[in-house]
This record gives sequence, structure tokens and C-alpha cells, in this order.
Amino acid sequence: MRCTLEYPGQLGEDMERWREALSIFGRICASLAEEGLGESVAQAADDPNDCQALYESGYQLIERNLGGIAGTVLARANRLVPDQEYISFLSNASASGF
Repeated sequence: MRCTLEYPGQLGEDMERWREALSIFGRICASLAEEGLGESVAQAADDPNDCQALYESGYQLIERNLGGIAGTVLARANRLVPDQEYISFLSNASASGF
């Protein structure tokens, strides 16, 4: 799972792959008592085009030292809504190991 989600990710623009991968990852997080993270990832899985849900998931991932996965999620948010300063910063920082 991690190799699929780790930046730059292997999901491309296939919404079904995004939904499936984030849904599985959200369930894993929830089962590991990471409810807040599990919920935010589940919201992003429901709609991989929801920039706010992607941002919130990315932020939660960074807080849990999962920067490589956060980079993939935040890079998607940045592709959807380019030039948003906070998304670009977090995406670049997490992809580089922040």
C-alpha cells in the first residue's frame, strides 16, 4: 500500500484507483486507532477531486510523519487547484521529506 501512495504515487488520474487506495488506507488508519486520520482519508476517498478533503488528509499525514504519502495527496490537490500557496508549500515540503 505504501509503495502505491508514497510520493509521487502510482495512481495517476484514475479516480477509481484513488478511491480504492484511499478507502483501504483510511480503513487501515482507523483500525490502528488513528480515527482523525482515517476519517479525513475516507473523505478524500469519497471524492478524490475534493481539494479541501485532500488538503486535510495531507495535513493529517504530515502530523503523523507520513510525509511521502502526504506529498502524493497534496500534489493531487495542487494539480486540481494550482498555485494555492499553502498546498504548494506542504506538497513540496512533504515530498522532500519534511
